[in-house]
Amino acid sequence: MIPFHFKSYQTEDIARAAMKNAAILAWEPGMGKTLAAFAWPLLKQARRVLLVAPESLHQQMREVGSLFFGVAVRPLPDQAAWTRWKLGRPAKETTGKPTFYITSYHQLGMNGGDEWLQRDGVPEALRRRRRQFITEHGLNANPLYWHNIGAEVDGIRCVFLPTLSTLIREADSFDCVVVDEGTRLQGDDSHLAEGVRQLSPRYRLLLSATPIKNRLPSLFWLASWVGQ
Repeated sequence: MIPFHFKSYQTEDIARAAMKNAAILAWEPGMGKTLAAFAWPLLKQARRVLLVAPESLHQQMREVGSLFFGVAVRPLPDQAAWTRWKLGRPAKETTGKPTFYITSYHQLGMNGGDEWLQRDGVPEALRRRRRQFITEHGLNANPLYWHNIGAEVDGIRCVFLPTLSTLIREADSFDCVVVDEGTRLQGDDSHLAEGVRQLSPRYRLLLSATPIKNRLPSLFWLASWVGQ
């Protein structure tokens, strides 16, 4: 771990954000969003943290976590990793640093899940992708269950392989979620945005270097998720 000092604006903004259980931190590029992604959960004394970021940023975030905070960031690319890390179990109480995991928007909201089959109107393409996914991961591919995948009756959707975000939500896997490039939550019916928005951890931090436009449609979903 390399010692470093926060700049005054970083100290002030992160300290103010830590007074709340949810916040939006909109800093311009180069002002230290990645530092905030680790400092804020540590201040909140979270037990298990999920970092959601574009895949191109994963290496940088892992390096920052290791060099400056002395934490190893575990990859969470798919449902199999969720099982392997035993994230269906509650996080243990701890007085030490939280355990950090990292995933991308696509890995969280799509990635082989079949929840979107009928709604998207392209069932065959998604069926083929699901068959490939379950074959690669050695999962049960009994075709008897395929014909109803995606059907919804009385608000209950038939799912053979849930998305990673659904597994996380149902098991309450994380008490803290930090979302980088948070303006991606703006899409009304985007699967990638919905993958994040259905998560309901106790602590939520949304980071954005992309300017948030001064109009309701740009801010609504961001504020809605943070303010749940």
